[in-house]
Amino acid sequence: MKKILIVDPVHEFAINELKKKFEVVYHLHPSNEEFRYLIKDVDAVVLRSGVKINKDIINAGKRLKIIARAGVGVDNIDITAAKEKNIIVFNIPNISFSSVAELTFGLMLSITRKISLADSQLKKNIWRKSELYGNELNSKSIGIVGLGRIGGRVAEIAKGFGMNIIACVKDDSFERRKALKELGIEIVSLQELLKKADIITLHVPLNEETRNLITKKELMLMKNNSFIINMSRGGVINEKDLYEILKNNIIAGAASDVFVKENEENPLFNLENFVATPHIGAMSYESQEQIAKILVKNIINCSEGKDIQNRIC
Repeated sequence: MKKILIVDPVHEFAINELKKKFEVVYHLHPSNEEFRYLIKDVDAVVLRSGVKINKDIINAGKRLKIIARAGVGVDNIDITAAKEKNIIVFNIPNISFSSVAELTFGLMLSITRKISLADSQLKKNIWRKSELYGNELNSKSIGIVGLGRIGGRVAEIAKGFGMNIIACVKDDSFERRKALKELGIEIVSLQELLKKADIITLHVPLNEETRNLITKKELMLMKNNSFIINMSRGGVINEKDLYEILKNNIIAGAASDVFVKENEENPLFNLENFVATPHIGAMSYESQEQIAKILVKNIINCSEGKDIQNRIC
């Protein structure tokens, strides 16, 4: 019987179905030392964004044949090391885009209407309505950085709020600008977007082009009554610069679902004009169940030598 190690939370459907065919070890968020020990005799490892699998851990997996990312992105997997050992790596993108887009607006409303601050105060029996004036979304300009499945869904929702939509995209062309203009979306440069938008949302992958995409230089271009929301990866915004900007009230506020170092304390958490969630963008029951079904199918097909979806290497 093949052995599967699961190191991040996955939908119970995946666990129950995999147990029918494989030996399953469920050990959440192991340390590097624990991970090296656990992976020694497994054929497949399942992870999401909470655990990194580096070259040392991959090399420790003497029987390792599959690395399954139960979600979008593979920035926490050493793809080069996996290729060297002929390990199959796959992810499951394009499932949770609606879930992430909806949380984007949850954070947007929370920071613009001071919902988190109001909740925190009220639970301490502090009633300070005069401090809780907020901003409406209607007629505001939203600047979307990255117009893939998530960014596109954010644009659709923004229309329902009566927002004006501008966007910055990697693959810019006359044809794309024309097509998006017909949908009510104006394509602009990142600099222009930062200057014009009332609310900025980030939806890009983390790579060498996007790492520190937003630093103090970019944040200083924003209006002092504007907000920024990071739904991509922690490294896209320089957190030290963001902290300095927020602490000095140079912009109105920020929110993030992602951080450079997760499961750790962060100075940003101490700021009233910052709202945080622990990387739960894709954590809806609906999207996780869909991901679980694809995960199980891929692992079974892979173990039987059949083709799989979204193979990276």
